[in-house]
Amino acid sequence: IVIALYEKVGGKSGAHGYVDSSTNLCALSYIGVQHYLLWPGGLFRAAHPKFPMALMFAQITPQTFLTTLVETPAFLGGNLKLSSKDWETYQQLASNFPDVCAFLKSIAIKRSAQ
Repeated sequence: IVIALYEKVGGKSGAHGYVDSSTNLCALSYIGVQHYLLWPGGLFRAAHPKFPMALMFAQITPQTFLTTLVETPAFLGGNLKLSSKDWETYQQLASNFPDVCAFLKSIAIKRSAQ
């Protein structure tokens, strides 16, 4: 779940700052997200089973943000249940995970060469 958006503001040497929305994914410098783990039955857990009080958060780059959900997921006791359409999208991405990783790595290499 996206919890924050950060964008470089104020020109070339400007700082990265919070923005409440963006119409351009590529203009963002970081995206704050809460991670969920796939759990049996198509549920996604907010916390790791070994550390139930530890929610997982990260800042990701816009290049690694792959998709948005079509429908709002159901919240079931701290877990998420995706709609059938979003579950299908997830399965397609998961089945092509090695290709997706290779593509994202190639983007990072090209970007660092600039």
